[in-house]
Amino acid sequence: MVVASDTSSLPEDIGEAGLLANSSGPTALDEAMARTVLDRGLHDDLQRRGLARAAELSWGETAWRPRAALGTAAGESARSGVGRT
Repeated sequence: MVVASDTSSLPEDIGEAGLLANSSGPTALDEAMARTVLDRGLHDDLQRRGLARAAELSWGETAWRPRAALGTAAGESARSGVGRT
């Protein structure tokens, strides 16, 4: 289960597997964490979604994505399959 700020790349990384909190207020993260403790249904749902999201990710893919993005930005064509798992 994940509770995170709604800024930077965190929403993209978490997807539907976590609870995002507005980062503009000092208590938003506290309130979101309290919701996961007090609402057993939400807790169980986020736990299930988090495990499913984790199963979609791998270290190989995590390493490959920035390399592919940098190659694209530099005008290189990514070599298919190199470094991917």
